[in-house]
Amino acid sequence: VNYTFASKSYDSLMSNERLSSLYVANGEALGIEFENDPMLLSKQGGSTDMGNVSRVLPSIHPKYSLHTQVSAHTSEFRDIACE
Repeated sequence: VNYTFASKSYDSLMSNERLSSLYVANGEALGIEFENDPMLLSKQGGSTDMGNVSRVLPSIHPKYSLHTQVSAHTSEFRDIACE
């Protein structure tokens, strides 16, 4: 197999700790419960292609539970998220 890498790289996300702390503090003030179990946190999935942006602007890729088994990226998930 021959593979040629693209000339433009896709950098990994560089999460801004200060912005992340503010996100959690404000979320908790609104009643959002965040996961604190290191084992569960290490298993959470998800992806983003905003790594390059995070090298220029303070960025985070926040996640929290909506306590549902509905799959993300569906109209049902959208409806639950709007509640």
